[in-house]
Amino acid sequence: MLRSMSNFNRPMMFAFFLFGLVLSSPGQAQFASIFKDTDLTAADISAAEEAGRRLFASGAPVPGTKIGWRNETSKSFGFAKIATVSEDRRCAVVEHSLNAKGSEVAEVLRFKRCMSSDGRWLLE
Repeated sequence: MLRSMSNFNRPMMFAFFLFGLVLSSPGQAQFASIFKDTDLTAADISAAEEAGRRLFASGAPVPGTKIGWRNETSKSFGFAKIATVSEDRRCAVVEHSLNAKGSEVAEVLRFKRCMSSDGRWLLE
């Protein structure tokens, strides 16, 4: 999501757009509130969430798949990874490794997403 932070307006607008998407989906408000307890900026949170969403872009999560992100402005970085997938392939645990403000110590958050009847991957 954050290819370049030199254009401040575009990432901030995207952050607000994603934040709106987060709050509009069942179970997503919890996701946003958990990230708010970190030292991440709104743009960092958007980048982390986008990395997590991209893990499900093909529809079938694969254990070990990892997507990184970096915010040059805040110096924050991290990755989202499919940690495990249920036997029926309808649920997956996503692990977010977050290094806020360039910290060398990562904070790790884990979320479980399951496929809804309409094919969306929602937080449990």
